[in-house]
Amino acid sequence: MGLDYCRQTLTEHKREFRDRCTFHNVETGAWSKYLKTATGTGGYWVLREYFNPKESENPIIDIIYVKIHQTKGEVGHLAISADRGPNYYDCPGDWLDLFQPTEEYGVKWKAQAVAFRDFEKNFVIGKVYQFNHCNQKYYRIIGEYSKKFYLVRTKDGKIYKCSKDSVEVSFLPVDNFPE
Repeated sequence: MGLDYCRQTLTEHKREFRDRCTFHNVETGAWSKYLKTATGTGGYWVLREYFNPKESENPIIDIIYVKIHQTKGEVGHLAISADRGPNYYDCPGDWLDLFQPTEEYGVKWKAQAVAFRDFEKNFVIGKVYQFNHCNQKYYRIIGEYSKKFYLVRTKDGKIYKCSKDSVEVSFLPVDNFPE
């Protein structure tokens, strides 16, 4: 599955995506209702409620991550339901209480997103954490670089910025780098 591109502004894109999240099919009884949107790392989050009588007896609250790529006046997007386990965890914390996973990936994603939310509240500057990208695996967090990045130091003393949502939140902090 690739990115879908269209020539429009990001605002127009968000409006169109919101409209696609709102429908009612009289024949099948299925419907979907857009509830909220929020900015995320490299895209945005959509909270929606939907109902499909073939799949469930009650309406379901879903979270969708929309990955955005802008190039040459075009906006590309890839929409991933939280039930499919997107690799982003920075959705609004209060949405996690509303989200009702219907698949195994969704259950795992919700647990990881809750852990990330708790980590964001409780991370300790100076501790070593595991990150899930880059050449190094372990970094000592030395501060906040921006709203989306930490300033980190490697074992050999090099300083980098690392995306906040790349922290392996299941890894407990330690005082020193693992050997």
